[in-house]
Amino acid sequence: MYAECGKVGCMAVATRSSSKSSGASWQQATLAPVVFFRGPEDTFARNAFTRLTEQARASCPDVDIHQVDVASYESGGLAQMASPSLFGGFPLILVDRIESAPQAFQDDLLSYLLAPSSEAWLVLRHRGGVAGKRMVDALRKAKVPTFSCERIEKLGDQVSYLQALVSGQGRRAESAALTALAQALGSDLGELTAVTQQLLDTTSAANAPLTEDIVREYVGSRVEFKAWDVADIILSGNHARALKDCRIAVSTGCTPVAIVMAVASKLRQLAKLHGGQANPQQLGMPPWLVRKLSGEARQWSDDGLAHAIIWTAEADHMVKGGSRDPGYALEKMIHEIAAGRTM
Repeated sequence: MYAECGKVGCMAVATRSSSKSSGASWQQATLAPVVFFRGPEDTFARNAFTRLTEQARASCPDVDIHQVDVASYESGGLAQMASPSLFGGFPLILVDRIESAPQAFQDDLLSYLLAPSSEAWLVLRHRGGVAGKRMVDALRKAKVPTFSCERIEKLGDQVSYLQALVSGQGRRAESAALTALAQALGSDLGELTAVTQQLLDTTSAANAPLTEDIVREYVGSRVEFKAWDVADIILSGNHARALKDCRIAVSTGCTPVAIVMAVASKLRQLAKLHGGQANPQQLGMPPWLVRKLSGEARQWSDDGLAHAIIWTAEADHMVKGGSRDPGYALEKMIHEIAAGRTM
C-alpha cells in the first residue's frame, strides 16, 4: 500500500513492509514504517542506512532526513521528528547504536512502537549485547522487519563479499587476488572495502580484471602469510613466487623455524601418500585432505621427494641454531625443493 508523502509525485510505503524477514541479510532490507538492523559490523550498517536513504529519496525527493545522535536525545524528540512537515516530505529517521540510548529515547521508542506513523520511516540499529534489551524485545513483539549486520570472520566469506562487491560494479577479479586482499587486511571490513574500491578505481581505465599480481604490488608487505600458506607455495615448485612470498612472510613476523616446520610436516604427509599404497583410514587425515594431498603427491618422483626431505631436514637444523644466517638456509631449502620438483 502506498500513500502520498506531502508533495505531488512522492510515494512512500504507508503501512506494511513488503519484507517479512527476521534476521535476513541487511542487503534484503526495504523501506517500512520501522526497520531494525542488528549486529556489530559498522560497514554493513552504513551500507544499509545508505541504501534505505536512497530508496526514500527515490520514493520522495523531498524526504526530510533526521540523523539522530542518541547521546544528545531529548524526551519527545521521536514523535516530533515523525510528524510530517506541511511543506516537506516524509520524515526518514535514522538511529544508530540504540543500545547506548538514554532512558528518554527508550521510553519514547516503546511508546512509538504501539502505533507507528504511516507517514514516516524509522530505521534503527542495535550493535548487539544485553544493553537495550527492552527495546529489542519490543521490536520483536511488534514484528518489525529485522535484518542482520553480523561480522564475517571466515576467509571464504570475506572473499565472497569482495567478489560480490567487484561483480556488482561490472568488474572481474581473480579469486587468488581477493584471497590475498583478505589475508592482507584481516577482518577489518571497512578497510577491506575501501582498498578494494581503490584498486577498482585505479584499474578502471583498462577495465581489466583485478589480478593477484596487482593486489600484491599494492598491499606489498602487508600480506600476512601464515607458515602453512608459505609451505604450500614452496612445495608447489614455483621458485620465484616462493622466494618472494617467503620474504614477505618473514618480514611480517612469520619465523623461519615455523616455515620450515610447516614444510616438513607437509612433506611427511606427502611421503605417506606417495605411490598410492597407504590406507586412508590409517593416515589420521580427513578424506578431503587425503584427496587433496594424493593429487599433490602424484606430482613428485621418488628421487624428487627424497631430495626435498633431505634439504628440509638440513634447513631445520640450520634455522634452529646451526647457522648464523637462517634466512639463507630457508632460501637454500626453497631452491632445492624447486629442483626436486623437476627430478
